[in-house]
Parts: sequence; structure tokens; C-alpha cells
Amino acid sequence: MSWSGKSLGFWGGYQVKMADGTVHAGLVRSDSTTELHLATPGGGGLVLPRGQILTMVPVAVSMMPQGLDAALGEENLLDLVAYLLSLK
Repeated sequence: MSWSGKSLGFWGGYQVKMADGTVHAGLVRSDSTTELHLATPGGGGLVLPRGQILTMVPVAVSMMPQGLDAALGEENLLDLVAYLLSLK
């Protein structure tokens, strides 16, 4: 079973292009009329001013690193998915 590249429909990733030309990718943690809080790969985070965002496009594939499913093994992967679903 391969899960890489598939989104389970929660915490969809977004690609955000800013007015200065920078592009960020991550998971939306919170959103308001003034700020977008984005969780970035590797455990980081960004607070982006809403007025500086040009585009915000959903990412069609999972942000799970390629090959993680094989490294975890089926039982650990199923445990991880169950845990993530419990947070939904």
C-alpha cells in the first residue's frame, strides 16, 4: 500500500504567493481577516499578513514525504493515520 501523494482530505496543504514574490507552502492553522497562520514542513510556522497575499492555492498532493509509508511499515502507518484522524 502506498500513501505518498494521496490526501485524505484533512489539513490540506496550500501554496501561498506573496506580494514580494515569495512562495510559501504549508498547512493552514488559523485564518482571519488580517493574518494567515501557516504550519510549514519541518515543524516551523509563519504568520502571513492577509494584505500581502496575492494567491492561495490548495496543493493537490499530500505533504507527507515521499517514501515515509515504506519507512514506517503498514502497522505504524495505520497507527499514524488513526491518530491524525482523531485530531480532525
